[in-house]
Amino acid sequence: MTASPHTIRTDPGYSHRLDRVVRHIQRHLDQPLTVDGLAEVANFSPYHFHRLFTAMMGETVAQYIRRLRMERAAWHLRYSRRTVTDIAFDCGFEAAESFSRIFRAHFGLPPSRWRRDRSVFAPAPASTGDTAMTMPLHRPAAPTGLDISAVTVITLPARSVASLRHTGPYTEIGPVFERLMALAGQKGLFSAETQVIQISYDDPRQTDADKLRADACITLSAPIPDTATLAPLVRQDIPEGRYARVLYTGPYTGLDAAYSWLYATWLPDSGHEVAHRPCQEIYLNNPATTAPEQLQTLILLPVE
Repeated sequence: MTASPHTIRTDPGYSHRLDRVVRHIQRHLDQPLTVDGLAEVANFSPYHFHRLFTAMMGETVAQYIRRLRMERAAWHLRYSRRTVTDIAFDCGFEAAESFSRIFRAHFGLPPSRWRRDRSVFAPAPASTGDTAMTMPLHRPAAPTGLDISAVTVITLPARSVASLRHTGPYTEIGPVFERLMALAGQKGLFSAETQVIQISYDDPRQTDADKLRADACITLSAPIPDTATLAPLVRQDIPEGRYARVLYTGPYTGLDAAYSWLYATWLPDSGHEVAHRPCQEIYLNNPATTAPEQLQTLILLPVE
């Protein structure tokens, strides 16, 4: 059967090359990003790269970059005390005015209003501008199963993981983990020290569910396999970093409430700010053989 002229056939090699591009974009949102430059990262011609990207991602390159920049800005406005101008520069804008205009078009609110309405920090009564931020607007209670007496800030060493990307609702990542486990078993990647981790890159409150990005991962023990051996799994090197660590026991549907407590209740009094690194979850038991109320998850909130 002949493919429609509007159909693009892809293979695992194409997916792998596109994965390099989306990770490159993710790391360089504060820098100029062009179709030609990204095509070079993927080793495609610019014309074919743009068609492939749009077909596989459901967005043009420009739409994808703009959305991620806006979501990064919204994150900073909600969780940090940085000025709007600094946030604009960090998201690749040369002027706060153009940033504010595009932010309002994307979210329906200007940055200052977004910060006032959605920040976990409220403006000090006598302050003006963006920088004076003090107490949280809302302090949700900890959900049942969250061990709030044992929140600790730790430094985790650098780790290497084998991963598969999931795009879509976080609640639908299960099949990706199943594929990860099957491939890892075939490749002999498990050891007594293996940890099962989810790295989540987006906030479900500000990113459409079908656009949420997460990596299903297992840690790798030395000697680390080479790229060819791991494929189609992707190796990632997670740098050393500080995290607030807390244990949650219960169904995965309760994790959102656990994060809300960490951000809005624990964080403002902790003396820490959230670092711009993704959250991680380490799963301590198997959902296939464990009752939902007994599932144990270590939540890792990056801090500085």
